[in-house]
Amino acid sequence: MYGINGFRKLVDILKEFNFEFVDFFSYKKANHPSIIFRHDVDFSLDDALKIASLEEKLEIKATYFFMLTTNSYSAISYHNKNLIKEIKEKGHNISLHFDPTAYQDMDKGFCLEKKLFEDIFDVEVKIVSL
Repeated sequence: MYGINGFRKLVDILKEFNFEFVDFFSYKKANHPSIIFRHDVDFSLDDALKIASLEEKLEIKATYFFMLTTNSYSAISYHNKNLIKEIKEKGHNISLHFDPTAYQDMDKGFCLEKKLFEDIFDVEVKIVSL
């Protein structure tokens, strides 16, 4: 049960059991048992967009966490920045996936990345994945 078809089957099963799909900030308002979908995007922004598109069709909102200090992709390249913005436009939350080992001064590095992420993607970083 892997891949996009496995993911779709999982969502169908969860819906059969009447789970409600919520985000980190609305789970307390859920009327049913709830699921928070979150995705740490470590490698492929193209795959993240495929999952985000499927979730949109299934009327599910998720939170996507993107790294600014990964060797796998550049979140601020023109193409990748547009992919992330497209995920946001599909109604998903986007936020920072922070790697504290990328900095000698973790606090300074975090403040730098948080501001950069907020400025580039026009969001307020309210939650972070490490």
